[in-house]
Amino acid sequence: TGSRAARDRALERLTGNLRQFPDAWLRVGNFYSGRGDWAEAERAYQEGLRAQPAEALVHKRRIASCLAASGKAQEAQSLLDEAIRERPDDRELLSQRGPLRIALGDTRGAIADLRHAVEKHPAEADSRNLLARAYERQGDFESARAEYSAVLTSQPSQPQALLGSAEVFTKQLRFSEAIGFVEKYLEIRPSDHRALLLRAVAHLGSQNIPAAIADLRKMLAANPNDREAALQGNDTGHREERGGSSRDRIAQRLGGSLQARGGAGLPLADVDAQQRRSVEA
Repeated sequence: TGSRAARDRALERLTGNLRQFPDAWLRVGNFYSGRGDWAEAERAYQEGLRAQPAEALVHKRRIASCLAASGKAQEAQSLLDEAIRERPDDRELLSQRGPLRIALGDTRGAIADLRHAVEKHPAEADSRNLLARAYERQGDFESARAEYSAVLTSQPSQPQALLGSAEVFTKQLRFSEAIGFVEKYLEIRPSDHRALLLRAVAHLGSQNIPAAIADLRKMLAANPNDREAALQGNDTGHREERGGSSRDRIAQRLGGSLQARGGAGLPLADVDAQQRRSVEA
């Protein structure tokens, strides 16, 4: 309680002296958003919008992020629509609205936004990765791979493009290529559960059940309460005892588990990642 009171006094001193701290409300909003208190963060950004009209775009982006994080995707998109009418070529706005459009079922609109962002700023990996996700959502795996490949040409160790490439190859049942990309990703982030589960999918698709079990056991060692890994490991063990089953059915089953953990094709995962980047920007 004492620390909260001290915090509140510090925030009041900050916002009570806008001459000295003109971006005070922005700082306060960032503080609350960092704590996941989206209602307080939105309130602070709204105050900042009134106090700093010259920085309206920054505050609108932050407000849209809060709305999206609060499950108000339609309101967030409406706010971004307004901002994009004023700044039609703004990469950050287009990249923020794209995933929201996917979440609202407008994949074509998302692709249009993200292609425009990439055309205006071809070197930005974030926009290309989001465009690849949108193509993947549409089922256009070749276009998705092309965008990831463009990122990796200039940034060979870019994590999102490596993992995204692995996910696309897995969906195409090209398991050996998927394993190659996910292993490059795991060199950067060796304990990433999503990547380990993806590699397990690819190993199962390749009928390498012992390797799949090893990945699932590694996940359980890091997190003994990981119920999904335990269930999949048990099921995979039974499949090994029975001599296995078709690779398509195995990949489909574990692919569903991957999506449940935020794998490719889940637009809200992209919305969350994008809104966090916009808050931190």
